[in-house]
Amino acid sequence: MRVELELLNALQCLEDENPASAKEQESCALADLQAKISAREQIEAQEAALQQVEIGDKEAVAALREQITAMTSAVREKRQRCYEEIRNTPETCDVRSLAQELRTDDDVIALMMSSYAEAIEVVVDQHRLETMEVQATLYRARANEISAAATLGQLQTLATLGPASRLEGRIAFIGARTQELLAAATEQDRLADAAASAYQATRAAVEAKLRARDSHGPITGVTVTRH
Repeated sequence: MRVELELLNALQCLEDENPASAKEQESCALADLQAKISAREQIEAQEAALQQVEIGDKEAVAALREQITAMTSAVREKRQRCYEEIRNTPETCDVRSLAQELRTDDDVIALMMSSYAEAIEVVVDQHRLETMEVQATLYRARANEISAAATLGQLQTLATLGPASRLEGRIAFIGARTQELLAAATEQDRLADAAASAYQATRAAVEAKLRARDSHGPITGVTVTRH
């Protein structure tokens, strides 16, 4: 249910109550708002932690790419030196030892490239999804907090209308500030829906990529040597 409907339902209940009753409800509304503020703050902390993980991913991937590029270049030069040594001293050159060294170097590069592909195609995407999911939750938490603030403000306003209620009887009131809060809550709800849709679309794309990876193997690391 959208926050504007929830708030309008709450306001209808307030219309049926008198200001004295509204005053009694203030403490409950305040406690509800404080709980929603705390929930939002906890989710913001989660988001910040996940964003730091993503930053770490980017730094690790960049460092690994540089390391692979440097080692690939070094091994290429080493291979050329081995070729020259074999050509120039075929009788005394320890070809087996050279071959073993080159195979070890190739294995190291292959392992590093596999790690790079795993990071790009699996780890980075997984962490991005985790952040996106929390961000959608955060928008919803903000909407709930703003809605609770609007309800509290309405209750506080109605509680001040005691004298008027004695003249008019039942009173319903919604001010500009409440309307602004209601609009802000609705916007956060809209952002939450958009973020949830983006998360679902990204998750579907990631799952498709993983299925392709399972079928054909890593597709990223082989391009590293071209940098």
